[in-house]
Amino acid sequence: MLQNLVFANCHKKYHSQISLKIRTLVFESITVLLCITSYSDGFNCNEGEWPCRKSVYGCIKEEYVCDRDVHCIDESDEDPEMCHQWKCLAGYWKCNDGLQCILEKRVCDGDKWSTRSCKDKSDEDKKLCSEWNCIPGYWTCKKSLYPKCIPNYEVCDGHSDCESSGVCYINCDYSDEDPEMCAQWNCTAGYLKCKDGLQCIKEEYLCDGSTYSRMSRPEHCKDRSDEDPDMCAEFTCPAGHWKCKDRRRCVPQTFLCDGRSVCKDKSDENRTICAQWNCTPGLVKCEDGLQCIDKEYMCDGTTNCNDGSDEDDAVCAQWNCSAEKWKCKDGMCITARAGI
Repeated sequence: MLQNLVFANCHKKYHSQISLKIRTLVFESITVLLCITSYSDGFNCNEGEWPCRKSVYGCIKEEYVCDRDVHCIDESDEDPEMCHQWKCLAGYWKCNDGLQCILEKRVCDGDKWSTRSCKDKSDEDKKLCSEWNCIPGYWTCKKSLYPKCIPNYEVCDGHSDCESSGVCYINCDYSDEDPEMCAQWNCTAGYLKCKDGLQCIKEEYLCDGSTYSRMSRPEHCKDRSDEDPDMCAEFTCPAGHWKCKDRRRCVPQTFLCDGRSVCKDKSDENRTICAQWNCTPGLVKCEDGLQCIDKEYMCDGTTNCNDGSDEDDAVCAQWNCSAEKWKCKDGMCITARAGI
């Protein structure tokens, strides 16, 4: 049996603009609190917001207006007459039916079935796309029957994004992976080129100890140069990473001193290093000073510290549970649930 089911979402800051009527209905121990609002003249929304005609939510973000998804309870944000008059925000494009605004980066992206595309599919019209200039940060495919724009970071990434039809036998477009073009291509920020000069991968994937890549989306260099021992020895790990003492691998700082070795030389769990290591934000040290665990694991009824200190009665008696949790009399922190 449901208990204390509450539906009340009246904005206190709008009390001066909205007349409120609250009615309580009780039926078989189910309490339903209905908040009914009536729109009044002078209702003010914050900058970047739009006022629904009649809604307990009062205002919605302007980018939600005429996006073909109802956000106002009264559906006024998708009213056809209003949407025909609505001017899309900067960076948005209006579909041919005049009822929907989509992000400009979704125009001619080759995906006509996405929920973020025009429902009338006008954003993938062949004539439109043949004349469309991709927005900054996007690249125009060269040979596609249906011209499309792809993000710059998908160019020369080892997987053709221009040709998205799967197996292709005729009029195929692999222009985004053309070897001659990729040899001249400058990788986008946060990406680095493999040794063959033909592929860009995320900087965080260099010297991470893995050469595995999905068939559909390679994350690592096909020539495996991203794990070259000599290169990794000289490579500077990206922010938030730590280099193993053998200088062959970069690991996220959150993996350091977590009780499980990821470095082949096990230096990430070295006792001397861990005794001096300051846990990253959101983590806390066990009593032995050698291991870091997530704060949410403290006093949760399950031992996570190798020394068992995260469930020690004395420690848990003094531990402050997070805001989302409730402290039992025995010191255990449990997830707070509605109705408890």
